[in-house]
Amino acid sequence: MLSATFPFTAEHEARLAAESAAHAILAAEREGEREGGDVAAAVAAVEGEVRDPAYATALLSTLGIETFTRLLEGHGGPLAQAYASAERTGRLGDAWHELVATAPAGALTALVTGAEQSGTVLNRVATTLLNRPQDTGWSPGDLLRPYAGNPLAFQQLLAEHPREARALLSAATADPAAAQALATALHEALKPGVGADGLRERAWATVIGTPGGRTAAEGG
Repeated sequence: MLSATFPFTAEHEARLAAESAAHAILAAEREGEREGGDVAAAVAAVEGEVRDPAYATALLSTLGIETFTRLLEGHGGPLAQAYASAERTGRLGDAWHELVATAPAGALTALVTGAEQSGTVLNRVATTLLNRPQDTGWSPGDLLRPYAGNPLAFQQLLAEHPREARALLSAATADPAAAQALATALHEALKPGVGADGLRERAWATVIGTPGGRTAAEGG
């Protein structure tokens, strides 16, 4: 028998608490260092509640996309978890999905490294960053470490976005710091029984066509 403790007894209670917390974050940001505002403390205060989808959605809505994106890079954990909680339960509007296309690299890597995002979000972030060759504000490990924990998403990237996937594999092969994450992500995504057979075969085809990719997979 499983049991769980929920911080709120009703959605309206969660929304009110989230709105109050968001206003505290906004006030701390407005005050800044001049007035002793502590944004980090205000963001950290929501950490215990952001797994509640209603709370997470209200928090994001009150903060707004611009503020959320701006704060994400420096305070990724709780804010990234709020995004994950709201997105996984289908509570985010289109504009929240579209922020991935325009957010800076630091915010995007904070989003996927600060909390376990859905495969949809992870692949959106990956394809966005991999299509910004001029943007050096991230490293291959920033994507491969989350992919190591989400093999189905990585398999999908390899199979359905071969150009971007090969760019990631090539960059990771040239980055010693990403070697272990690369090997783990490939091993988990390509081992027998993971995902649909046809998709896994297409993923393998992408890896085989990337210098060093197959060696990393077999070595993982």
